[in-house]
Amino acid sequence: MKSVAAVFKIFFTTKIFIILLFLVMLLLRLVYLDADPSFVKRVSDLSDEGIWVHGARSLFLFDDPSPDQANQSWSVTILHTLLMVLSFSFFGVGLYQARLVSALSGWFILLILYFFIKRQWGEKPALVSVLILGLNDTFLIYNKLAFGVVLPEMFILLAFFLWYKGAKNKVFYLLSGISFALAILSKLSAYYFALVFLILWLLQLYRKETQISAIFWFGIGSLILLIPYAIFLTINWDVLSVNFMVLYNFYNSDGSIILNFFRSFSNNLFGLPSMFLLIVLTALYFLKRNRFLDLREMDFVELTALCWLVVGFVSIVLLSDLSDRRFYGFLIPMSILSAKLYLENGAIDLNTIISKVKENCLKGFLERGIYSLLFSYPLVALLVSSGSLYLCNPIGKCRIFQWYFLLIFLVIFILFLAALTFLKRKFKEYFVHFFTVSSICLLALLPFFTLLRHFSRHFGIITSTLDQETIYIIASASFVLVMMAAYAFLSIRCRNLLFLKPTLIKGFLMFYFIISGGLIGLTFIKPSFTLSDSSRDLIILGKSEASGALDQVLSINSFYLPLLITGGVFEPVNKEHDKNRIHTIFKMQSMDGRPQEGGARLSEKEYTHSTLIRTIYLFPYPFTDKYRVVIKVYEVEGYNKENE
Repeated sequence: MKSVAAVFKIFFTTKIFIILLFLVMLLLRLVYLDADPSFVKRVSDLSDEGIWVHGARSLFLFDDPSPDQANQSWSVTILHTLLMVLSFSFFGVGLYQARLVSALSGWFILLILYFFIKRQWGEKPALVSVLILGLNDTFLIYNKLAFGVVLPEMFILLAFFLWYKGAKNKVFYLLSGISFALAILSKLSAYYFALVFLILWLLQLYRKETQISAIFWFGIGSLILLIPYAIFLTINWDVLSVNFMVLYNFYNSDGSIILNFFRSFSNNLFGLPSMFLLIVLTALYFLKRNRFLDLREMDFVELTALCWLVVGFVSIVLLSDLSDRRFYGFLIPMSILSAKLYLENGAIDLNTIISKVKENCLKGFLERGIYSLLFSYPLVALLVSSGSLYLCNPIGKCRIFQWYFLLIFLVIFILFLAALTFLKRKFKEYFVHFFTVSSICLLALLPFFTLLRHFSRHFGIITSTLDQETIYIIASASFVLVMMAAYAFLSIRCRNLLFLKPTLIKGFLMFYFIISGGLIGLTFIKPSFTLSDSSRDLIILGKSEASGALDQVLSINSFYLPLLITGGVFEPVNKEHDKNRIHTIFKMQSMDGRPQEGGARLSEKEYTHSTLIRTIYLFPYPFTDKYRVVIKVYEVEGYNKENE
């Protein structure tokens, strides 16, 4: 037995294991790359793949980078688009080739992460970080989609690594700026990180770890690439400006910052199982020894992860851009902090945290106000996240209700502050204890309720009981809330309930690997290729322009189907286009088991003549005959201009 253990020890401490690990991570991303995404991924934004591939595909197939006015891939993801053109040049046009850039970028993220963490913490923490991130099924889902969000995250992580090395050589600050600029060229939304780097620099100045010149070297490096990019946009502004205005109008929520402040933690991405489990591990990291406030004790990697999460989150909320993909990058810092929590192998005593809260609440009005905020926010956020399901369809209706949400928040805040101020000391201590535990639970429950929504939807579709979905959500949520309240009450009498042993934390991480690995395994045990196969079959439609549901992504594998985006948020882009040129219409019959508004039949008011030529079934649930999306394909002629 000792000899076997010795062999394993040698194997796991050699470069052979590291090479095999990264080879496995690469294969996970390349095998079945053109398969349908995991069933846990929502399908309503999958058509965006086609939007970002459109420019590269048009240039390669038709020698025309902009056959229509839908040029957003050239305006905001130019580097990602050029790399897809390179992929098409070597391997031809197809869904696999389009996703190859994201897949390789995800693998390089793991490689950069390994060297980054190894430089700061050592080999074992680096390997644990790579395992946590690399085997995260949410991270893998986005690695295998051509959204263009993985490439910028790769350059952002590289920029942080180069910034870290800049402490010894200022040239690395310059290179860090160049890497940041490459992230912006990969996806314009990476400009959020400008504030993250600024705050990181200020904190390092406060800790006397860097110099004022660092930010100037970083800025010069960024401008080396951003100035030519600005010139390119200026020269082509007549062509690209329409796309910028469409994107601006879409992401500008017209004064919904209040709503976003409350509903951000219930984002769809946070409800995916592996993402939710990482959120819990990250929260435990910050609760341990009150790490959140120990800025001087944090090393560079921890400080970077903190800035990435906190400043990035605030930027996203303030800029009213709560798309799932904006939060995708948080997987990287959360994986780092989860690895740190696991390797420290220490217990977490929530009793100590509650004792500190009690002391602070008794000090003065400001401390009581801060604590009142920490409780009232998650409570109202829970109400908003659940209420928005029924009140905000479409989301624009929530702009009316957001002031009521703010009023509820202020009332709860004032009541809680009054209780902390006027209750007798003994009752106040019980009050603080109960609501401290409740606040911690509530913050964890926000993404948990989103997880419930995901799986109640799947449950309803698979069992054909869509009408019971709401009952399922309410019953599950009520049970969780009762358990949370019982736990909070019992913790007053039993202090051991608030003492988390190292074995519990390790067990939770093992549970994370089991859940995430199981979801990854489902995509390999029985993969489906409905999207790839259906789009390849569309070659029979000939050289016709198409419009409608999921036409963007369904056109990728078809060499004879140019794309025309006329629906959804990009409808204004092609409003001047001659709709008589459209010969194929994709009309969605159902999504997630629900019939779509208007049905699947094409209205005669739009076209004088239409013929149903095929029905496409997309994205099956594993081990069932249920499909998430059903699309009717019509051949049309004679657009009715009176319909405009």
